[in-house]
This record gives sequence, structure tokens and C-alpha cells, in this order.
Amino acid sequence: AAEKSLRHEWRKREKDRFYAVTLMEGAWPRRRRRKQSETLGHLLGLERDALLLIERLEAEPSLAGHATNAMRARRALRKYCGTLRKRADKLGSQLHSAGV
Repeated sequence: AAEKSLRHEWRKREKDRFYAVTLMEGAWPRRRRRKQSETLGHLLGLERDALLLIERLEAEPSLAGHATNAMRARRALRKYCGTLRKRADKLGSQLHSAGV
């Protein structure tokens, strides 16, 4: 739960950074960095949404129609979250090392 909260805080910081960049328009160094920041926020948002859906399916398996379906859906969502996490971590690392 703590890690999920930290990742959500990271997402909010990235969204703030993206909005600041948008407001600065041409004053921001490069368009590519703006796009990367937007992509990072999007990846973190998708991860959060998937994690929230996992929680819903754990609390209410009937949402998937059957407990077995809920289990399969949670498994698929966890795999999807892992993919999103890797992509977000890699992009975040690139942005951080570029000084963004």
C-alpha cells in the first residue's frame, strides 16, 4: 500500500510538471521532453487505474461475473501493471538522468 501511494504521488508530481511545461510553452527546452513527461504521467495513471480495478475485483469478485473470472482478470491486470511499471520506471530514470 505504501508503494502504491508513493507511485501515485510520483504521478501527481509528473502531472504538475507537465502542466507547468504546458503553461511555459516555448520556454521549455524541448518538445521531446514535454512528450516524455506527458507519457510518464499517462503510464503512471494507467497503472493506478489498473491497481484500483484489482482492488475492486478483490472486494467484489461478482463484478467479473464469477470468482474464477475475477481471479483471471486480477492476474491479467497484475501482469499489465508490471509492464506499465517497467515502462514508467525506465522513462522516469531517463528523465531524471537528463535533468528534467
